[in-house]
Amino acid sequence: MTYEECLSQITEGSVINFREYSLDRKEKRHLSLELESGMVQRVFLPNEQLSIETLQQYYGEELEDTVYLQLSQMNCLRVVVILGVEPDGTQDIKILQIVKDFVNTGLQQLEIINQVSPDTAFYEPNYVEAQKGWSVS
Repeated sequence: MTYEECLSQITEGSVINFREYSLDRKEKRHLSLELESGMVQRVFLPNEQLSIETLQQYYGEELEDTVYLQLSQMNCLRVVVILGVEPDGTQDIKILQIVKDFVNTGLQQLEIINQVSPDTAFYEPNYVEAQKGWSVS
């Protein structure tokens, strides 16, 4: 998937797979991060200005003011992915920074495995699609 496709196709409610690689001294790729079947909770477009309240919601309240200022506007796509639920009941989230150059060079790979339609997102489950993944014993 190209960076432009990421910008146009990722929406809240999408289910994605994500892989990020690092390079060693010999330009050999090594998997550094892999997320399977993560649901997109929020999408922040490049250069979108985020309020301090939004930043504290996703990054926490313990950061310094200069860090919040740096995070308030970035030139890359940011995707908030739900990984699961913590033992205390809060959502376990990961904020992915999708960088155009990393996508173009293959160091970041993103795949949309399920897309919800905007009309039914978060209102009615799609039981027919869910049954495709179920096996009957």
